[in-house]
Amino acid sequence: MAGSELPPTSKDFNSTSLIMDILERVVRKFSGHKSEKDFPKYVMLADSYKEQYMQQA
Repeated sequence: MAGSELPPTSKDFNSTSLIMDILERVVRKFSGHKSEKDFPKYVMLADSYKEQYMQQA
């Protein structure tokens, strides 16, 4: 790691995985989340990122 970079968190993993179109249930399994209630925020973040990326293309 260079400089003051922090190690990735589960939030980073969740968001990045969803941005890369890994299925939500797979991400949930790896992150250890039992409930779906926390995932809408990650899905919305990933969808927003992808939409912004496509508008720049």
